[in-house]
Amino acid sequence: MVIPARSNESKRLSVTGTIVGVDIFSMFGFPTHDPFDSPLRRAVFILRVDKVKGGRESSKYIYLHYKYWYYDSIKLSDDVRDGKQTQTFVVEREKQCDGKLRDLIPLQTVDENGTKLGQLERLVHTEGGKNENLPLETSLPCYSTDPGNLRPPQ
Repeated sequence: MVIPARSNESKRLSVTGTIVGVDIFSMFGFPTHDPFDSPLRRAVFILRVDKVKGGRESSKYIYLHYKYWYYDSIKLSDDVRDGKQTQTFVVEREKQCDGKLRDLIPLQTVDENGTKLGQLERLVHTEGGKNENLPLETSLPCYSTDPGNLRPPQ
């Protein structure tokens, strides 16, 4: 099942790149906060942009919100998710989720007495992105896509 687009086709780009980071919390499969999207899951990736067709994007990195139905698999190969293989995504701009990587604040863990145990990092480099020097203080543009908008690398 294809997730319907929310705006016109003119805002869509074809972006080829490598997933170099992931918001690990998004991979737990929590639903989106939009009540109309309640059966959706949203994995949040950091994509290094190698090539753009059908428009312009000057940022070297983008937030990629990958939406999929909760009863479907994510439909990205392990090699793509691990940053070992490039993928082409047809994406749509979503300005409301632009943000800095620094905003992926680690989760502080505490025990039952409130004693701090440590923290869980949200931003995790993929295997293919482990040598990337991600710009933590630069605001990254955000785009969304879904399994129906995957294309072979171009």
